[in-house]
Amino acid sequence: MKSPIAMAALALGFAGAIGSTTATAQERASATSQPVALTIPAPVDPALMVETDEPTIFWIEPDGIVGDSLVVDAAEIGLRGRLTNAGDSLSLQIGFEQVELDANGFFETDLTLRLGGNETRVRVTDLDGSVVLQRPLFVRYVDDGAPDIRVYEPVPLQRPQIHRSIRARMQFHGRVFDESPIETFTLNDQQIELSDDNRFTYSVLLEDGRINTVYMEAVDAAGNATRDSVKVVRETGLEIIPSLLSELAVRPGRLSPAFIPVEQYYTLTIPQDAETIEISTTSFRGVPTVRLFGAGLPAEGAAIQPGASRPFPIRIPPGPQTLEIRSSNGQATPVTYTIQVRRSQ
Repeated sequence: MKSPIAMAALALGFAGAIGSTTATAQERASATSQPVALTIPAPVDPALMVETDEPTIFWIEPDGIVGDSLVVDAAEIGLRGRLTNAGDSLSLQIGFEQVELDANGFFETDLTLRLGGNETRVRVTDLDGSVVLQRPLFVRYVDDGAPDIRVYEPVPLQRPQIHRSIRARMQFHGRVFDESPIETFTLNDQQIELSDDNRFTYSVLLEDGRINTVYMEAVDAAGNATRDSVKVVRETGLEIIPSLLSELAVRPGRLSPAFIPVEQYYTLTIPQDAETIEISTTSFRGVPTVRLFGAGLPAEGAAIQPGASRPFPIRIPPGPQTLEIRSSNGQATPVTYTIQVRRSQ
């Protein structure tokens, strides 16, 4: 007749027979002066945790423990399980922490990990401090999440992509969030030193009367990278903001990227059989002068009346075409939006 531990192994689906036990773990440890290896099965339903003649650990959480190894994507995990046949004479230590057992041997604790492989010792001792069971638990922490760059200043104007400044220099303040340490952080290809909590401050020299783009990149210790940019308009005597369009719509077709007032270069994909498209524009301030160039139009272009309800039709000749939409408001610096037109395959 098989011992209770053998019956438990069969109930859990483990292959191989386990012979009956004739001596306790404490007696074997005392006789050999060597710790007995700890059996760590895969996570199981607590209802299947039958009592055994020997102390045995069953893992309940987290899911994914196979044997005595686990791969996770978080720097801290919760461990929950049960030590059977613990009674009042055994204690459990995971890593350097003494873990409390309840009356039925259930326990839970948190485990903090470093990036990569982590080996944590799981040990059961008796009242005399003798090791009854011991085995390492291997946990690999894999970070596959990219850093999150957040800019707190400058405060955005109208939309998150648009900022304005009347000063020649603009201060950038922000913070980078990530599970792993940040290896490098650059602004306009210049490496920036982050504070202990990953905050940054950077001063940007702006050029007058144009859109200034500030490029940011953060790379963490796992090699994950995030690239982002912020566009800033330097307003001087000739402001550029009044010339920006707030909306640009084309039908039929799809603009890529989606329209952003400070983004000036686009690709428009239209149906293969489309002969005519309609373009409509809306401005931020007032009614700017908007002219369309290209696609067989006269050299002086064609005027577009701003307003979503007044689309401008234009015939698109066969083959790739380049359209330019030039927007200006009085004395403001003009802005040119360039659209490469292609037909879908």
